[in-house]
Amino acid sequence: MENETVRKHKQGENSRRRGETSIWKYLWQEKQVCCDLQVETLEHCFFHCQNAELIWKLAPLHWDGLNQFRGNLWNWWSELMGAANRTDGRDHIILTVNILWQIWKSRNEMQFILTKLIAKH
Repeated sequence: MENETVRKHKQGENSRRRGETSIWKYLWQEKQVCCDLQVETLEHCFFHCQNAELIWKLAPLHWDGLNQFRGNLWNWWSELMGAANRTDGRDHIILTVNILWQIWKSRNEMQFILTKLIAKH
């Protein structure tokens, strides 16, 4: 027969795991925060959303060759980091990270503050 302390510990662990699973499901449920056109993924939010596409178009830098990696953020990021040794590569990476951060902040304002920020020409 199981020790009472062990049984209570297992019940607590199972309860905690159920809570974590519920939080995980809530955070990753299908949402349409960016532009209401497609289920949001990181790739959609940062690259394919109409607002993100306009932001990248207006950005003062262009990453030749990175467009082919926009379908997978981690592959895109890996390729981006490969530019660190290029002339001005580090500065371009810093600007790119800033742009990503601004897109993410805008997305969070739409999600949590209900402010719809639209990129304009």
